[in-house]
Amino acid sequence: AQLVRFQSIMGFCFDAGNNMYLADMKSSQLLYLSSKNSRLREEALQDDIGRSLTTKNCPCLQYWHDSERRVCKPEMGDCRHVCRENPNAGSLIARDDFGTLDSIDSVDDLPPCATTNYCTSTTPNSVASCFLDKLKACGEQPSWGFCGRAGLDISFDTVPDAALLGHALWNELRQEDLAGEAEIAQLRQEASQDLWRASSISGTSEIVIGFIYNQTGICTSTCCGLDSLELSLELQTGQVTEVACALRNLTDLDILQGSGLVSGTQKVSLVLQVPAHLHIGDEMTVDDCEDRCRLQEECTAFAIVYNSTTGTAASPSTCIFFTENYPYYVYQLDRSLLNETIVPDLTAEEFEGYRQHFGAAISPHSRIHDADLGIYVSDTSYHAHDMVAGPFPEAALLLKECQDLCISNSDCYAIAYPGCYLLSASASQRAGIAASSEGGANATIVFVKQYPDHSVTGVAGFPNVYASSTDGNAGDTNLNRPGQCVVDSSGSVQFADVWNQKIHRISGYDIDCIHAYASDATRTKYNAEIQLYEWSLANASQACTQDAQIETLYTYVQQSVLKDRTTTEFESRFCWYGNGPSDVASVTFYESYTSNVLVLCRACEHFDVRPTVCPMLSLCDCRDAMVDILKTEVYQKCSAPGSRQDPWHVWASSYLSCWLAPSNETEWLTDSAKNASLWQALQSFR
Repeated sequence: AQLVRFQSIMGFCFDAGNNMYLADMKSSQLLYLSSKNSRLREEALQDDIGRSLTTKNCPCLQYWHDSERRVCKPEMGDCRHVCRENPNAGSLIARDDFGTLDSIDSVDDLPPCATTNYCTSTTPNSVASCFLDKLKACGEQPSWGFCGRAGLDISFDTVPDAALLGHALWNELRQEDLAGEAEIAQLRQEASQDLWRASSISGTSEIVIGFIYNQTGICTSTCCGLDSLELSLELQTGQVTEVACALRNLTDLDILQGSGLVSGTQKVSLVLQVPAHLHIGDEMTVDDCEDRCRLQEECTAFAIVYNSTTGTAASPSTCIFFTENYPYYVYQLDRSLLNETIVPDLTAEEFEGYRQHFGAAISPHSRIHDADLGIYVSDTSYHAHDMVAGPFPEAALLLKECQDLCISNSDCYAIAYPGCYLLSASASQRAGIAASSEGGANATIVFVKQYPDHSVTGVAGFPNVYASSTDGNAGDTNLNRPGQCVVDSSGSVQFADVWNQKIHRISGYDIDCIHAYASDATRTKYNAEIQLYEWSLANASQACTQDAQIETLYTYVQQSVLKDRTTTEFESRFCWYGNGPSDVASVTFYESYTSNVLVLCRACEHFDVRPTVCPMLSLCDCRDAMVDILKTEVYQKCSAPGSRQDPWHVWASSYLSCWLAPSNETEWLTDSAKNASLWQALQSFR
């Protein structure tokens, strides 16, 4: 949906499920954008004794600190968990087998814990992480992990031949003091024209965005004539109450240097922004980058350095996270072939001829990969010296319209598209080098976050897409400039076919069960059924994620049902207890009696001490909660197409496969003799 290019949106409307219909007048199409998101869970995970778990099901330590200073001898390993609030800190210091802690005489000498509750965000706006309990699980690597589990349906598509728009997802604001003019001169040598510093994707990039003005009387005006910084500053040192002033480029830095604000013993605090990033190396991998992006809603993509020789991400390198950003390509314009004197008066036909002087699409590095090669574009243009046409791109233009805009601007030598960013001659040259073999074996590869349901599909005026209509298949309808639309209470969309002078009605295209539900009873009865269904869904989500073991099983089986549309794994784990003990006695029991989950759950619930061959209690709770969904009127009245699209309906319906297979398993519960025999057999496994 993010990459769809519309031509002339003249109307849009929503149905009860918040799905959108759009009328594109110029292309004569009625389009549909589903809002459904099959993420059924997005929450913190815990193991059976309450420890928080990472995305890879590794247990976290409860007490740890994030200081780079190691407080134990190198040969003793990483001791970041030895921190002040740890109730065992004193005994750990005293233990002979733990080693001698350097310069630590008492608990008060230890650094404070970053957290006393397993997980914390070590930098502002970052995803919560934890230090792993290596003694419990997950081996020696990695030392760190991200806490929680993102939704099931989030995936990543690679765009190997495109760069990303340059405004990254920022996760840290920090201060750095300049003590004199010499330090400003040093900063000037390190910074690019638009004040990027150390701007390499294999290192921590940062950008100088401003300074704190707190010395009145030095300059004739606040900020020494520079703009104020429109940013609420909460730096690591606390809330900033002084005036924040903007630094946009090297020229602004020269103004600051010449202002006298920094001289002698006087100093000024710079404000720097650091993009959200994750180093890839011995501990972290591209999978960790994906986990980090999944867990942060604002993250839409990330870029890494990809080595074409090895076919993997360069190591060490860094993945940089982006928000509201999408892949783009660069089209270079050879202005030497243009007659600049007649450009202001070009006709539409002449523009078409001049477009031939644009080269094919190329894919340069993003600026954060290499400041000498890549380019950087931004919706605000601040700290994006490569743009020549002001702060805001002409985002809605078609490619040919963007090319015409570049032709008309004498400073434009290339465009970044989609988005229509007009680029300078220098940016065009650097883009060409970065996209050629001269840039080396490493190149930018982009991973874009995807939600499968978030796609635009055609409903009418688009071939081979069918929906019920009063006058035939909607996909066969020839539209001519459709305009406004409305959706009625039944989910049918009605829209004006303007140039055909018609009003079309198409029955509900895609409504989930809860919005498709209708009742002939009173409003009170209707609301009660909706509430019961919603409660059943929430109860199932809680029951099936109540501990780490059932949560892992639930995640795996649910994905096979929703994504692969198969009940094979479900039947082997929820219909039949395929995860039971594998010793000889247990296997013999399952073969001689039963491994049916329903039968075993009912037979085992009467034991105070649960027999080892019984399914875990959480599995029985999860099964019962799924059955509760099946009993609701909203579920039972849900029909196609909603029943095929609603993820909860699909998931709950998978349990019906347990009943469809011919079986006499229930006789172990209904036949008194067989029930007594089963009871006696279970006794031996207590």
